[in-house]
Amino acid sequence: MNKKFFSLALTALGSFFFTGCINSEDDDNNYEAEIVVTEGAFVVNSGNSTNGIKGSLSYIDYEADTSREIASSLGDTPNDVIVYGDKVYVTVTGENTVVVFDRKTFRQVKVFSTTDQMGQEEGVGPRCLEAEGSNVFVTTRGGYVGVIDTVSLGLRNMYKVGVNPEGIAVVEGEKATFLYVANNGNTSADASISVINLSNTSVSEIRNDKFHCPRQIAAAGEILYVLDDGYIDADGIQQEAGLYVYNGATVMKVIADATGMSASGYGIITYNNPIGSSSVSYSVFHVLYGTLSVFPLSGDNNHRIQTPTAISVDPNTGNVLIASRTANNELGTPLSTEPGFVNIYTSNGEFMKSYPVGIEPSAITFQYKLAKLSDYQK
Repeated sequence: MNKKFFSLALTALGSFFFTGCINSEDDDNNYEAEIVVTEGAFVVNSGNSTNGIKGSLSYIDYEADTSREIASSLGDTPNDVIVYGDKVYVTVTGENTVVVFDRKTFRQVKVFSTTDQMGQEEGVGPRCLEAEGSNVFVTTRGGYVGVIDTVSLGLRNMYKVGVNPEGIAVVEGEKATFLYVANNGNTSADASISVINLSNTSVSEIRNDKFHCPRQIAAAGEILYVLDDGYIDADGIQQEAGLYVYNGATVMKVIADATGMSASGYGIITYNNPIGSSSVSYSVFHVLYGTLSVFPLSGDNNHRIQTPTAISVDPNTGNVLIASRTANNELGTPLSTEPGFVNIYTSNGEFMKSYPVGIEPSAITFQYKLAKLSDYQK
């Protein structure tokens, strides 16, 4: 079972997105039932390297109803973030580092240099993160996946994959655990999906003419869902971006227009805001039934998403978080110099709350804790 796709998925509550996570109560031992509570969300802000603005890490604290920067100067172009175990891991692409924080105190624990540990060419440009067992996996523009030991925070292994690897998905099978890696490529001819068998360390590739520029990936068993960036045409317009499904034999586009995605439970939610266009739309693909529906946003007139830059579904609550630039830029201007914000919506698209974050928010992940059920029944 892919941890990222189906993590925390126990009970469907009238939504495509699974929510819940109540532990069983043992009456004989007088154990009190516990629930998983979402404490908040970490948001990576890429900054603006063109204007010398360093990236940062923000934290949205649900209980305090505030957001704040917990790392104000991470360096050039932070890109991704995950919470795993007792640590928070952030890739900083321009600095060739993975910065590690304590998830409770927010104190910096270590700066892992991908170029020092993996090699100057192999470790350049760390991009995306995933975790499994005692390992954190990081892709690099050097064409490798590095394996970081979560205890020693040292390099455990590395795998050669395709050209410009980005997103990763972990699938735990009955006999082996696999990593699926989306390789952007330099051209469509380079685009591929790498498959790493962690049980025997073999690496293979999936290629298909419909893949132009794979960027994100989710998996349900051997079925892959790939967000592809398409290509930029002669007029500077992004074309053929969308969500594709690969079932082991064929590739089929299931959402024709999508430039960002998040997968949770049996739903994949996407936004579409292609380069060269000012239009924005949101869709949900239901994995079990193969159906597509519009995800309508409502009630956010005073906090409207202007240019979505990241989206994430909290599998514990079903709430959808969407990050945005503060103001629309002129077409062709890729980066902002003003702080962005994150809106929280219910699984039905109803606006709940807006929080300010840093410049160019690019990734969102969640912070959880166990709590007594009785504390939330008062």
